[in-house]
Amino acid sequence: LVNVLISVSDRSASSHRTLITKAIATRSSVEIDYFSPTSDKESKRTITPFHFFEENGVEYLQAHCHLAQGSRTFRVDRINGSRPVDGAPTIEGSPSDSLEKIRALALVHSLDRATSEALELSSEALTPGNPVEIEAFSTDWLLRTVLASDSGLEIIEPVSLRSLIAKRVDAAIALYE
Repeated sequence: LVNVLISVSDRSASSHRTLITKAIATRSSVEIDYFSPTSDKESKRTITPFHFFEENGVEYLQAHCHLAQGSRTFRVDRINGSRPVDGAPTIEGSPSDSLEKIRALALVHSLDRATSEALELSSEALTPGNPVEIEAFSTDWLLRTVLASDSGLEIIEPVSLRSLIAKRVDAAIALYE
């Protein structure tokens, strides 16, 4: 009785998503053709993807963009092409000579959904006062994620990572003086 067309697609079948998922697992880079509605044009970007997440029914990709030289968020449905990249630039703070992830022990105070999804923490790990092991392949990304948790996570180990966070907080506070 209702004349409405419904389109259902399996996101996991996307060739772009498959290539990007493999790049996340192997810490490699991909070149994407990305459409920006703001500038109404498509650009080629070399990215090192971190993870997928969904917000308000839209799937996004968090990645290091080598063109912008920083972390960026891309809508997956605006990626029109993707290709593997050999010998892509490394990300500052990421060990480039191994596939070993950076591991840290953190104490959970409280976490929002975005941070818990970014760190791939289970619901059991989100209990306040619970120590959890978190991992990433970029120190810089891990620092930004912990800082974005708004005191929801406290790094316990390694002490070197804890010190880097303290330096970033001090630098931010200094900007207000």
